[in-house]
Amino acid sequence: MPSGKFHNREWKRRLKIGTIWLPSLSFIFLEFTLAYIYPYSCVGNRCFANSLLIPIGMPLGYLLGRIVTPDLDQANITVTEWDVMRWLGDFGAIFVGYWMFYGRRMKHRSFWSHSYVFSSFIRMLYQFWWVIFLNPGGLVGFILFGIFVGLSVSDGIHIWFDRNYKE
Repeated sequence: MPSGKFHNREWKRRLKIGTIWLPSLSFIFLEFTLAYIYPYSCVGNRCFANSLLIPIGMPLGYLLGRIVTPDLDQANITVTEWDVMRWLGDFGAIFVGYWMFYGRRMKHRSFWSHSYVFSSFIRMLYQFWWVIFLNPGGLVGFILFGIFVGLSVSDGIHIWFDRNYKE
């Protein structure tokens, strides 16, 4: 199976796809479909086109996929978690501690942690459960959906290499 360094290298190789091409193409697609079905999200006196909100979240989700990987299901500290602790110091240690509970409950490379969309949804719930209290409709809901799509793309790349690449 590929190492954490291999996954990080392949994630970087697809950075333009996940942060520029995919959001741009989805904006074009959504502009001509979603904008006619459900045109605006209003907050106060400001309204935003939903076709812009989802692509805003997509690059954020792809970038989040660098640290919130399917390999967080391991009970030990992964290469990515070491990187997070090096980058963020004490906050990185809090991040690793928070995800340790997830890692202790999941079996490594099981359906729950290494399936294409379902496992991304579980990780989204685990990290954004508190957003429910912020009324996730409107702006927040569309941006979170974009984050979910970007994270799913990042996870999909990771899972594909786990299943199809032998070092």
